[in-house]
Amino acid sequence: MAQAIGIATEDALSEAVVEKMLNYAPIEFNVVLKQRKRGSGYLKKQVRKFNAIANSYPVLLLTDLDRVVCASELKKSWLTIPQNPKFLFRVAVREVESWLLADREAISQFLNISISICPGSPDDILDPKQALINLAKKSKRREIKQDMLPAKGSLSPVGLGYNARLSDFVWNYWNVDRAIVRSDSLNRAWKSVCALK
Repeated sequence: MAQAIGIATEDALSEAVVEKMLNYAPIEFNVVLKQRKRGSGYLKKQVRKFNAIANSYPVLLLTDLDRVVCASELKKSWLTIPQNPKFLFRVAVREVESWLLADREAISQFLNISISICPGSPDDILDPKQALINLAKKSKRREIKQDMLPAKGSLSPVGLGYNARLSDFVWNYWNVDRAIVRSDSLNRAWKSVCALK
């Protein structure tokens, strides 16, 4: 019988990453709760609720570290009560894009670029989203550039099809086994998922 689980994420891309991880896990999951808004503010406001829901079934929350010094500092500032053991509060260092960059083979294939220009330690990059955009600029695939890069004069750091294009990457290219080798924050999140019974 599938294990019920709730997921809470910042955006469509983070949601795709979490769902891919759950699909890839050694146990079968049934997502019974899915919460997604734009950014981390909503997750921070609702963190106590998610912690309480974990009394009924596991809840996996994924947020970006962004400019906070470390994941444990972020967790302490968000959740000031004891953490439920079934509440998986995971932090991508520094953004979920670093987890995508951790699969260098897939990124180079997807963007049609040399693997030699793909970063080897994505958790050390201060701005993984910008690093990914910079790689997309070198792509030989016109449709990738159209979707991922911001239009001329746009104030947005990414293109309109950024999340959709990268969600497609997650489902059709990204490999958890390869990615966990280069991202410690992803590896810890993956182990916490696999440890659920």
